[in-house]
Amino acid sequence: TVIGGLVGILAGIVFGWIVFWIGKQIGDIRHFFSSMTLFILIIAAGLAMYGTHEFEELSKKYAVSVNHPVVMRPLWDISECCPDSDGPGAVFRALVGYQDKPTLA
Repeated sequence: TVIGGLVGILAGIVFGWIVFWIGKQIGDIRHFFSSMTLFILIIAAGLAMYGTHEFEELSKKYAVSVNHPVVMRPLWDISECCPDSDGPGAVFRALVGYQDKPTLA
């Protein structure tokens, strides 16, 4: 709709102005690129972990069918203090693939 388009254009202008203003405030650009490199590395590690998890899901059907005692057992369970369904756990799950009860499958 027209209203959605205008809101999108306005949000783009505001976001662009904020990025420009913050960019002018950066004194040493090396610190900015170092921190962005670290941030992108963490995101890439999360994506790699998620991809590996999906690849491991291929063996889950076999492990469930034979009730494998090691593969299906959680390595640890911290769902009481740090659940991955809400709060910071949900953010970390989206960013880096955090699991509160990881298994080998």
